[in-house]
Amino acid sequence: MRDEKDPGTIEMSLKRKPGRPAVGKFAMSDAERAAKYRASRRRSAVVARGKSEYRDLSDAALVDALRLAMTEGRRQAVLSIADVVRERYSNS
Repeated sequence: MRDEKDPGTIEMSLKRKPGRPAVGKFAMSDAERAAKYRASRRRSAVVARGKSEYRDLSDAALVDALRLAMTEGRRQAVLSIADVVRERYSNS
């Protein structure tokens, strides 16, 4: 805010409100945020096909991919995911 009649004042930059910025006009509710997160996990689990792609998934998305592969009866995918989990959590 600046006084229009005072030539010696400069425009002040005011600090923004603390916290996470709103997405769009209104902030998302907790339910909307959770639904968006679950949809993102589901998309990444469906897209991943192959051992190298499974390595890039988060643990939650890896569990989703494993559940999907078991439901669809894709034996090779289940074995690939199990290998990734074994490599990720081995004691060595």
